[in-house]
Amino acid sequence: MAIALPFRGRSHPSEQRAAPRYRCPPATLVLVCRPGTEGHLEGWAHELSRSGIGLNLAEPLDVGSAAVVRIHARKPCGTLLLAAQVKHATAQADGSWRVGCAFDEPLDVELMDALL
Repeated sequence: MAIALPFRGRSHPSEQRAAPRYRCPPATLVLVCRPGTEGHLEGWAHELSRSGIGLNLAEPLDVGSAAVVRIHARKPCGTLLLAAQVKHATAQADGSWRVGCAFDEPLDVELMDALL
């Protein structure tokens, strides 16, 4: 059973981006670690592309700061640690924050498939 198929459509078809973004499956939990601190945040992955990830978090991260996103992929990949840079943090109406991060290294097609 392939749950990921309904979520593979582009989330913003009119946008001109370097890499297409895809909605993550519901309840895709992430743990965001901030290098150099003991702090981390639990949140939800919202969108994913080869070059970055959109997160829903309870608090913002500083734009330009480094982050390591821990996310679970299907086997054989398992749990991944993805180094990224915070590009934006936008307050949402419900009090949460939409945080956009660019990966330090782009994801390959196989890894994208395992995450979606």
